[in-house]
Amino acid sequence: MLWYIKNDTDKVKYYCVQLVTPDDSSDVTGVEIAVALKNVLTIAAGIMDRMNLDNNSMAALVAQGCSEIRWLATKMGAKPTTVTVLSGTGDSMLTCFVNLSRNRTVGVRET
Repeated sequence: MLWYIKNDTDKVKYYCVQLVTPDDSSDVTGVEIAVALKNVLTIAAGIMDRMNLDNNSMAALVAQGCSEIRWLATKMGAKPTTVTVLSGTGDSMLTCFVNLSRNRTVGVRET
């Protein structure tokens, strides 16, 4: 994507911005564990939402959950950095806080 910014001297500067930076990983174990356990964390986030708990409680759940996922994944042979990038923490943040997540709606539903 190309952006331009006009400065005070009426000169236009063009900047090229890369919007998507794909991450690749050779740590298959780390990615698989992070994604699988993220689903459990997301269901818990949905349950908290159903209980009408505040945002601080949700943030505490997600922060502690991500920490425990990293601990367990490391014990199972994963690289800790794999779990703290997009495949782990980034994905957890998205699915726990966005209403469009299927796993989150499982926790929100009344049983």
